[in-house]
Amino acid sequence: MSHVKNVAAFEKLLGYCSGYGGSYNPGLSNLTVSIMSDLLEKARQAVQQANASKTDLNNGTNEREIFHDNLRRLASGIIYALAASGVSEQTMKDARVLFRQITGRKLNDREPIPSDKAKGATVKKTVSQGGYINAAGQFAKLVEMITDEPRYRPNEPHLQVEGLWASLERMNGLNTEVANHQIAWSNARVRLNNELYENGTSLYATARLVRRYVRS
Repeated sequence: MSHVKNVAAFEKLLGYCSGYGGSYNPGLSNLTVSIMSDLLEKARQAVQQANASKTDLNNGTNEREIFHDNLRRLASGIIYALAASGVSEQTMKDARVLFRQITGRKLNDREPIPSDKAKGATVKKTVSQGGYINAAGQFAKLVEMITDEPRYRPNEPHLQVEGLWASLERMNGLNTEVANHQIAWSNARVRLNNELYENGTSLYATARLVRRYVRS
């Protein structure tokens, strides 16, 4: 059963107990109707908080993924703009290394080959390089490199140094937001499990005791 169904089942149980009136008079205080009502409200809040935290996490990770996909194209634009500015070959080599680390590609990556020519061909592989955090770090190195390169002077605002620093700041911000959402989601799950299942005063434990008392 889902958490929502479990809460709904407890609400139904509470309704039965309330309907018994004075004949429902348990000796344990944590089985009284008032305490059960408090448990129900806390459980509802825990479910709501968990759902909201998971939604925030999903939205944050989706936004970061979209930004990272755009970052690949942005990094590619930087490489072409840098090549067009006439920098040294050594500078281009360093920039390409950073580009591969940002995009997670190896030096020998190739485009997919048609199936009729694929026999014996090298399969395209990717490497994560530590994920989004590492990609932001490598992108920062690339931006620092071109910041110190006087010949790099594109006219496109998104490729200019100021625009690239703004993109880096946005990426770092997204990484921080996702990390905060992950913490909030983890804390919400802990609270949800405690309120519904894990401790002796949880919804599940209380429901079991209530059913036993009613049968008695």
